[in-house]
Amino acid sequence: MLKPIFLITLYFSSIFTYADPFYKDEEQAVISEEKVAKNAEKLPTCLPNSLVNKINMETTFDKLTLVGILQIDEKIRAIFIDGKKRIIDLFPDDYLTKDNIQIKEMDFKSVRYIAWDKVTECQAPKLFTLKF
Repeated sequence: MLKPIFLITLYFSSIFTYADPFYKDEEQAVISEEKVAKNAEKLPTCLPNSLVNKINMETTFDKLTLVGILQIDEKIRAIFIDGKKRIIDLFPDDYLTKDNIQIKEMDFKSVRYIAWDKVTECQAPKLFTLKF
């Protein structure tokens, strides 16, 4: 009589105490795959050539205000100010990695840039203009 009760108790206790030692690794793999998928959605379809100067700023390009354009010797630069009143100067072929924006051309009236997130045709990207 004690033997069946013992076996039933042993069976039920083993169900609750059984743990797969690899389950945690599988769960972490699923989470990391989700992160990779989310990051892949943010990548632009086209990227600029390798001759750009990559700049990693904490301020997004949308929050910058164009305040001036300077030319010293032969170098022209655009002067921006952010929300924290910091001055930022950008040159042609600067690439803002956070926003995937490349400063392409500038003159004394405007700055033209490529928003690589919005490009559909890589060979002829559309230039956006920011006027002074």
